[in-house]
Amino acid sequence: AAEHNTTVLERYDFDLAKVIDDSPGSHNSYGSELRPPWQLEPLLRHHPSWQEFHDDMVYGIQYPFEKQIDEETRQSQLKANMDRGNHKSALKEDEHQHVTKPMRTDVENGYAVPITAEGVRRLKDAEVYPVGLQDQNTIDEPRLRHAIVQPV
Repeated sequence: AAEHNTTVLERYDFDLAKVIDDSPGSHNSYGSELRPPWQLEPLLRHHPSWQEFHDDMVYGIQYPFEKQIDEETRQSQLKANMDRGNHKSALKEDEHQHVTKPMRTDVENGYAVPITAEGVRRLKDAEVYPVGLQDQNTIDEPRLRHAIVQPV
């Protein structure tokens, strides 16, 4: 699957937005996990945030970053994070199931698309963050987390 998906991305110059835009109505299109806007509008149109929610479903979410990183910094961080790999907590053999289960579920539900490591390196605007596990005293199994803020 990862090889196939990477080949598809290559046909679109490793630009995921182009793939999504060229696949309206697919399970990877914006808002695909929700009912179509025309079905939600009668229920939600009077909500003060309806238009913003509608646009997020149709066009995808635009995350407001405080500052953009330049391409050289992004490439450097991408390489460093891929070289480093996941946190030690996620690499323990007895914790492997807690790492792979949520990722497998996301792929099976169409919320994540596996690609090769080389595909990640070539993916337009890609960023990678290590995965770790956080022990929880209130639930039966550790919680998967991403370390978004970390020194490189």
